[in-house]
Amino acid sequence: MKKKALLIRLRRGSNGIAFLALFPILAASIFLANDFARALILQQRLRQVADGCALAAAGALDEGKMLRSQDNFELNPQWAQDRANNITGTILATGGSAVPGWMNIGNCQLTIDNSDNSVLVNVNGSVVNAFAGGIGAPGGFGASATSKAKAATGISSDNW
Repeated sequence: MKKKALLIRLRRGSNGIAFLALFPILAASIFLANDFARALILQQRLRQVADGCALAAAGALDEGKMLRSQDNFELNPQWAQDRANNITGTILATGGSAVPGWMNIGNCQLTIDNSDNSVLVNVNGSVVNAFAGGIGAPGGFGASATSKAKAATGISSDNW
């Protein structure tokens, strides 16, 4: 009978030791899952901002063409940049999609291609780790998104 009681106590002790040995791994995986989710949210938000900036800037190029319809088409990069910055502020400040404090999103960087009246937008952002820094992971994650839109200027039913 004493042997059975001793075996039961030994088994209980080994379960506790196993739990203590595996607890840091379990905690690290939970922390990394949270921080990885933050990085995915950042990537989604960057995609929204890049698409919105590209469409707004391409629309600004279209408006420039309409205002100068009697003249040759003239690109106005500052107008496109202002429209892109305006739409960025609108996207990031609206309702449930407002940017939380742990997320940093930069301004849209525009590259206007005069040959086909298109706008290429690049947006960079970063997210601060909530927990992973405590287990030796980097302090945050960085991401970028790129989007391209073409102004409707010069598009007709013949050259779609």
